[in-house]
Amino acid sequence: MQLALVIEDEPEVAGFLTGAFRHLGFEAVTVQSGEHAMELIDRTGKVVVAFVHLSNDEEQHAMVTTVAERWPHTKLIVMSSRPEDLARLPPIIFLGKPTSAVMIMAVLKRVALETGPRRGFLH
Repeated sequence: MQLALVIEDEPEVAGFLTGAFRHLGFEAVTVQSGEHAMELIDRTGKVVVAFVHLSNDEEQHAMVTTVAERWPHTKLIVMSSRPEDLARLPPIIFLGKPTSAVMIMAVLKRVALETGPRRGFLH
């Protein structure tokens, strides 16, 4: 099963994202930090999509850049309230905050169509 990684520190949001990825056919795992995300990606090598709630933390910026360079097949979805973050990061799917559950689901469905275990599955 393909793995979706959620890097999110708010439990309600993490639960929503994990459930959404599972609904779309991914195995989904939530981690609390960029360091844990890197360990998981390095250990498994099967992460196809990562959803990162970007904080003002340089570790997370570095993690997004490293993942993009080392695992270019991994789709990166980055959510941030700072549009200026976009200029500092490699090519990603950017979600500005505030956003809605509808917008998040639209992005996740698009990624599932492109990379997911059920390509073309929309429900």
